[in-house]
Amino acid sequence: GPRWTRDGKRVLLTEVPRIERRPNEAMRDFARRRDQGQQQVTVASDGSDRRPVPPDQADRAGSDPTLSRDGHWRVVAKEGAGGSGLYIQDLATGRERLLIGSGPA
Repeated sequence: GPRWTRDGKRVLLTEVPRIERRPNEAMRDFARRRDQGQQQVTVASDGSDRRPVPPDQADRAGSDPTLSRDGHWRVVAKEGAGGSGLYIQDLATGRERLLIGSGPA
């Protein structure tokens, strides 16, 4: 899942490409093709400045899975009928805003 970078300034996540299953394609082949297109990226806490992360650095880039270094923010992945995405939640107020994704969950 998403996690904060060690410096607490960015969110590390895995982008999964939206691809369609080919006619008569076995599910394992579809999953393999989808997984091959995955990419680790970081984004700023406002959702801007998307940066790819080299595969050999992805494991070293992240820290706590959900909390910012200062303990003020939490990143949450949500899915639902209305869309899916990553949200940043202000722990003091409980307010959330979409970081990256397709909209309200």
